[in-house]
Parts: sequence; structure tokens; C-alpha cells
Amino acid sequence: MKEVLILKQMKCNSTVQLIKNSFRTGYKYKCSDIVFEFNRIFEILKIHPNKPIRGETIRDYFDADPCKIGKKRERGYLLNAPLL
Repeated sequence: MKEVLILKQMKCNSTVQLIKNSFRTGYKYKCSDIVFEFNRIFEILKIHPNKPIRGETIRDYFDADPCKIGKKRERGYLLNAPLL
């Protein structure tokens, strides 16, 4: 619901707001989930990034530490605090 309100306002910082709305500090996210969510947000906003989106892209927006997640020990990131 909050995403709809952000999109209606479409201010210059809507990218950061949508990313903060999708990810929460204190949680772990798999790299594949991070890439999927960034692609979804950028597609909504019609943004075409200059470099490929990877799991580590989350570090542009959050203080994050690499970690392993689940039984399969998939690569991911633990989000500590927002940077912006």
C-alpha cells in the first residue's frame, strides 16, 4: 500500500523510498531476491542503470554485511542500517 502512495507522489527520491520500503534493516536477503526486487523497482520507475544489478548493489543503499542464508548456504546480505 505504501508503495502506491510513493508512486503517486513521484518525487526525486522515490527510488530510495521504494528501496527502503522493500528492504528492512536487521533482516537477511538472498542475492537473487535483491536482484529481483531492484529490477522490479527500476522497471516501475523506468530507470536503466549503467551497471548490471547484482546482490552487492544493496550496499549502495544500506550498510550490509555478506552472509550465508538457509540450508543451502546461499549468498546474501544482512542489512545493518540505511545509508541514505
